[in-house]
Amino acid sequence: MPRVPSSAQRVRMWSERAALTLLLALVAAAVAWTAWAADDAFLTFRTIDNALAGHGPVWNVGERVQAYTHPLWMLALWLASVPHGDVYAASLGLSALATALALFGLARAATARAGFALALGVLFASRSFVDYATSGLENALVHALLGGLVVVCLRRDRDGRSSFVRAALWAALLWTRLDLVWLATPVCALALARDGWPRPRALALGIVPLVAWEGFALVYYGTPVANSALAKLSAGVPAGERLVRGLHYFVSSARYDPAAAVALATLPGFAWRRLRRPAARDTVEAALALGALAQLGWVVWVGGDFMAGRFWTPPLFAAALLLARARRPAALAWAAGLGAVGLTLSVAWLSPFVDRDYGPDWHAAIDDHGVADERHFQRDSTSLRAVLRDDGFRSPQQRAGARRAREQWYRDPWLAVLTQLGVLDEGDAWPPRSAPQAAGLRPVFVKGGVGVFAQRLGPEVYVIDYHGLGDPLLSFLPARRPDPVLAVLIPRLAGLGWRTGHYLRNVPAGYAASRSHGDDRIRDPRLRDLYERVRLVASGPLWSGARWRAIASLLGERLRRRFASAR
Repeated sequence: MPRVPSSAQRVRMWSERAALTLLLALVAAAVAWTAWAADDAFLTFRTIDNALAGHGPVWNVGERVQAYTHPLWMLALWLASVPHGDVYAASLGLSALATALALFGLARAATARAGFALALGVLFASRSFVDYATSGLENALVHALLGGLVVVCLRRDRDGRSSFVRAALWAALLWTRLDLVWLATPVCALALARDGWPRPRALALGIVPLVAWEGFALVYYGTPVANSALAKLSAGVPAGERLVRGLHYFVSSARYDPAAAVALATLPGFAWRRLRRPAARDTVEAALALGALAQLGWVVWVGGDFMAGRFWTPPLFAAALLLARARRPAALAWAAGLGAVGLTLSVAWLSPFVDRDYGPDWHAAIDDHGVADERHFQRDSTSLRAVLRDDGFRSPQQRAGARRAREQWYRDPWLAVLTQLGVLDEGDAWPPRSAPQAAGLRPVFVKGGVGVFAQRLGPEVYVIDYHGLGDPLLSFLPARRPDPVLAVLIPRLAGLGWRTGHYLRNVPAGYAASRSHGDDRIRDPRLRDLYERVRLVASGPLWSGARWRAIASLLGERLRRRFASAR
């Protein structure tokens, strides 16, 4: 006969369930209260707006350029936006759904309620997890896919079906961001070593979507790697400088999110304990810990990021999965999880329900290493609370400002600043000096940090992003160091020389006029030849032989420049 639980056991069971319900409600409330969208997400939003309007998934109309690094997330947003055309709302809804799925995967992976409570407490206390559970970026989708991959890999593959699901989830993670290969591959590889070689058909079918996307990107965009990624890879920053900046990113993110720093610090211990015992060498936990550490190493190698905590969240969610499976006294796990929640709610600086106060300056949320509390930085523009108050980026004032900017594009005062700094050539007969001169020309803006700005302007405006994220020509050029624009905008950061993720390029003489007139007015003969090939790839007929020869030559040139910068 089944054993009937005692009254004390029933009380404990219902108490634990009530505590877990409370923790889940707190996480949900924190995610809803902090809901927002990062400026970089608006690069994707503008792409989807253009696609919905029939212009294709492009950033500037008439130019096939991939200005986003998360293809699967972009496609999901595009699909979710079709019924109503509101990409911002779709991003919040999909982020909430993905976060719910991630927490479901965490619950399935947990070995006990106490472990689940500990993991929930850590995630609630983590500013990084709460902030990037929305943000319009791919983080929430990564958490959901990683949770699913770990749950599937924990099972023994007895009938071959798990092989397909593992391969599909691994491919989906790489389809979301190619650089997640460091995190995802060890988990799949260890499961493969444990269960033996899977059926080739199952493995092939699982990775078909990723291969199909890369083929589409090569045909449509002319490169299998996003232009925004290529712009950062070709910036020409020496490896030593990147490594130092990557370490600074860790320090900045630890100040921004101490709970995540503590959780990530447990990863080496997890890896060591799982690997030193022969009986545990084939466990998924070991591979997950090693993959998370490798992912953190990759973040350091590329120089970190300008958004504090953003690239911490995939390894952080991996650490939460490990904490949920850790073998420790239940009382200790409950105490740690609930204690983390209590401490977070009692300290204003840590609480997700209290806005941090950095001071009156617009750039106060950016620290001395160029790393920003990006959600705070966008609090009055793209947060859900600002949008609901009708004083955010969708406010009537902002719409009116975008309309005036479109009408008076040739009077943009920022162009004079860029010319003075040498970003634009002072010999250019551009922009037009009057409305009659501008008549019939395509409006062109030269800006940086262009996400929200460009999305508000609409499809008829061409935006040259002098950081190169959405510009196929500038993404080939090395960054200008030191960055004079950074010194003008934030004088206290002038000594940095450059800011991670914001690599300034000089705009070649004649380039802005070329974009406005629709022809080639670049003066430098070498850059003119490069621009002709770039324009053919981005705007020429998809299947012409000349375009495919240009694709091959540009891919070869990128490889040569990449190897030259590595030396």
